[in-house]
Amino acid sequence: MKNIDFWEISYEIYRVGKEYASAKSRYEMLAESRKSVLAKIASNVTGSEATRERVARASEEFKQYLAGVTAARQKELELKYELDALQMQFEYCRSMNALRKAEANLT
Repeated sequence: MKNIDFWEISYEIYRVGKEYASAKSRYEMLAESRKSVLAKIASNVTGSEATRERVARASEEFKQYLAGVTAARQKELELKYELDALQMQFEYCRSMNALRKAEANLT
């Protein structure tokens, strides 16, 4: 990670934080709609409830839905990692500034 100042890090934390919040809400919305997606697919199938659910879970539409949920979760986790890394860099810069000040006071 390149060396940047406090203001740049603060801005990046803000920017990535907003992206992370958006990605997290997208993932949660998709994950919460699982039963609705299954019900919609199953409504087009005839047979017992178990048969309809089994067919819905095996459908291409449900597989595409799961791929979308997976992609959304991956994006959320990538942004969370980036945000954590920026926060660690901010703390490192803050610690180094405190160390420099302490060293300056010793001389």
